[in-house]
Amino acid sequence: ALDPKSKPFRIIEVTPRLSRSSALASKATGYPLAYIAAKIALGHDLVSLRNLVTRSTTACFEPSLDYCVVKVPRWDIDKFPTVEKQLGTQMKSVGEVMSIGRSFQEAIQKAMRMVNDGSPGFEGSWYMRNRGACSVSGGVGDDALDVDLARAGPLRLWALAQAFEEGKTIAEVNALTDIDRWFLAKLYSIHSGRKKLEGLGGISALEGLADGRTVLRRCKQLGFSDAQIATALGGRCNAAAVLRLRAAWNIRPSVKQVDTLAAEFPAQTNYLYLTYVGDEHDVTPLRSERLPAYKDCLYDTAFGKGRLEHEDAYALPYKGKPKSSATPFSSPALGFSLAPPSSLYACEPEPGDKSSFIVLGSGCYRIGASVEFDW
Repeated sequence: ALDPKSKPFRIIEVTPRLSRSSALASKATGYPLAYIAAKIALGHDLVSLRNLVTRSTTACFEPSLDYCVVKVPRWDIDKFPTVEKQLGTQMKSVGEVMSIGRSFQEAIQKAMRMVNDGSPGFEGSWYMRNRGACSVSGGVGDDALDVDLARAGPLRLWALAQAFEEGKTIAEVNALTDIDRWFLAKLYSIHSGRKKLEGLGGISALEGLADGRTVLRRCKQLGFSDAQIATALGGRCNAAAVLRLRAAWNIRPSVKQVDTLAAEFPAQTNYLYLTYVGDEHDVTPLRSERLPAYKDCLYDTAFGKGRLEHEDAYALPYKGKPKSSATPFSSPALGFSLAPPSSLYACEPEPGDKSSFIVLGSGCYRIGASVEFDW
């Protein structure tokens, strides 16, 4: 713990094990802490060990990142009515999420959508909906918002959004929270982006703007989902309408690699993330040709060149020949063709074949209900 107004700091915890945070740090930086620690314990040195990302440099380096990683803890304090809701040095989180983006705003909004089911992102509405059960103040009193800003609690991040919504300035929020102004300024830019959308009055006004494409692209770079944008625009706009407009303006995410040396050396890793802060992909997407029969039939690419078969939901994917070939994907509801999702074929198993799965992503890490690993 570091005092923001001076140099003194305090060590809160010293642990002889690799915790969840160690695994998360490994994935965030591409530097496998557990693997390197085990090798050192066996007598190796950093100079002799290879960097597993570049496959050419040594492990004796400090990671240099060209992306932003955000970790947001999850608390289920509302399930325990007698537990003190104010957060301190005690371990109260039941898990966390990690998000990656090319901007802080993009990464923080990704994380805020993942950490709580139903959270739209950096929106004060989530605070107002849950403050009675989860906030430090309990939502009681005229100064409830100020209390939730001044005292750290599970909803503090969403309380910041509500504070900006009610007209508080960065200086006023800084005085209440002691949160660094850099973070507050970045969060305020998300609020400003939403207010700009609300001022347009509808998606037709956005389409009519001379710089409408720039505005929409900037909102995606700020981490807004299509549903958030639709809500801010108002009227009869929905996420599908925003998606149609993005497709028409060719606003699509770029596929980037986790690179520990900020492209100084070529990265040799399949650890990827999506971002709207970029104009090109770091990897060449796979094409639509079928994989050989001995490959996994769960065929996934950066653009998903396949079709999701409407099979029995409980049928297991097997290694083998798929029942049908890939076809273009279009949606009558949207009225235009999109890059299709990854294909999942329920195939008849060959003799000796075993069920096979590829984990494409996981939700919030929760104690006792998730797999923790060191990438």
